[in-house]
Amino acid sequence: MIEKATADDVTGIVNIIVEYRGEGSSNEEQAAMSASAAQQFHACLSDRGNHGIYVARGANGDVLAYLILHWIPFPALPGLEVYISDLLVASKARGQGLGHELILAAEEEAQSRGAKRLMLNNRKGAESYDRQFYAKKGFAERIAFANFVKVLDGK
Repeated sequence: MIEKATADDVTGIVNIIVEYRGEGSSNEEQAAMSASAAQQFHACLSDRGNHGIYVARGANGDVLAYLILHWIPFPALPGLEVYISDLLVASKARGQGLGHELILAAEEEAQSRGAKRLMLNNRKGAESYDRQFYAKKGFAERIAFANFVKVLDGK
């Protein structure tokens, strides 16, 4: 079942993030990761006009996957662009089509808001990149663009 996330979903989403990013981390590092993820999740929930969060639930209601959307107006490009910042599926639920269902929910909401494009980043070493998950969903890799990131240290 795919639906919009609520504050009650924070634990399930954080558990997926820690499972994905926390392997080999200490308990302290995982606790810090959990606190940061929960804070960011609540920030997105409190501003639903600019962010959307969907979850995929199992039969017992537990969160098995999630997707986060961000609405970005680009004055230099025609129309609204929707950025998918996260799409993670718990290891126990992979291969069940939950990622596909979350993408469909994102497309439906984007179209209902008049968006012209969906955009995301996919790490080239990721298993999803290797098996062309997004390409099979109709996403085209932007070969002519480079993705740059500058880490800010808070100064």
